[in-house]
Amino acid sequence: MNIITDVTTTAATIRDVSTLPATHAHLEERNLLPAEHLVDGGYTSVAMRDSTARDYQIDLVGPVKEKTTRKSRKGNVFDRDAFTIDWDRQEVVCPQGTVTRQWSTPPSITPYTRVFFNKVDCIPCPVRTDCTRSQQRPPTLSCGLWP
Repeated sequence: MNIITDVTTTAATIRDVSTLPATHAHLEERNLLPAEHLVDGGYTSVAMRDSTARDYQIDLVGPVKEKTTRKSRKGNVFDRDAFTIDWDRQEVVCPQGTVTRQWSTPPSITPYTRVFFNKVDCIPCPVRTDCTRSQQRPPTLSCGLWP
């Protein structure tokens, strides 16, 4: 059963996500914190999920925000779907066939994996600008997805 225990209204110019900490604090004062809080897309940033879990032990549940890349702003670039992720072997293959040199899963409340490509492979790559804007660094991918 879902019960509405708090309603907050704000001016239209206030971002929804900025009201959430105060709402949780108010619920905590009244001993009404939920284990799971169902929210819309205005509240589902990784940072908000992290702070809500850490500060109030609440699982923030809502739609995952749409992927954004430079593709929508500038020409043809690779998004994360262009890379092949092999979770068992802990490696990622780029669209040109280069395999990552490092796979890391840093300690975090919000699980994610970070992979790094080798500079020697990426700097001379003919499609490097479709992966990264950097002239000096190879691309890295951070992925909050799990198999």
